[in-house]
Amino acid sequence: MNAAHPTTHVVRDLRKLCRFLGLKEPDISWSVEVNRRSLEDSRAFCEVHSNNRMVIHCSHGLARLPRKNRLGVLLHELGHVYGSIDEVEADTWVVTNCPEAGFKYIPRVSYLHPSLNRKVTARNVQSVADGFPLFLDART
Repeated sequence: MNAAHPTTHVVRDLRKLCRFLGLKEPDISWSVEVNRRSLEDSRAFCEVHSNNRMVIHCSHGLARLPRKNRLGVLLHELGHVYGSIDEVEADTWVVTNCPEAGFKYIPRVSYLHPSLNRKVTARNVQSVADGFPLFLDART
């Protein structure tokens, strides 16, 4: 049996988050530019542009994060889509609209960088509480 491509998990998690929050699901774009930026900044996972906030532009590194970090990053991006382009206001949107997530930042997260083909460490990465992925799966 073939394993699902890692990006499938990102799409599934975004869908589950949006269903749980009762939101219209934004599109995901696998961005060459964000991938390129991730070569220099191991924390470059996603971005939302102010001229089209219904598209989350992602690097393939997002798919390689541990799930609780991937969910945290996606929630933060939903904060940009439905809240504000401002970083702090996006986080405030998450805390206000999804308190069940236990949204927080983790000082260091290691993952296999898909382009560099080696383990890298990103600093100050969004995350959810340990139990939230199971909570989310049970409700969606």
